[in-house]
Amino acid sequence: MDFQVFVTGVSPHTSYADLRARFEQFGRVGRAYVCTRQGAGFGFITFRYKQDAWAAINCTDPVLLNGQRLRCARVRGYCASSQRTQLSKVAV
Repeated sequence: MDFQVFVTGVSPHTSYADLRARFEQFGRVGRAYVCTRQGAGFGFITFRYKQDAWAAINCTDPVLLNGQRLRCARVRGYCASSQRTQLSKVAV
């Protein structure tokens, strides 16, 4: 089972590879998704293990990428068929 983390504060210059590489410090990352359209930068990181996802969410040190401070929240629901998370199910 995979565990997703919602990430806000993503710079328009951030690629999915950048986001993935930044979060690998917390554990094994399965997938990364980045959306930076219309200036609203956010993304999702999928971790293979629950404890890795919680480590990213509960990190007390600022997670910085491309000059932006990233903030993480847990995702309550996951739509595996489309591989996209419904924003209404994100706990912030």
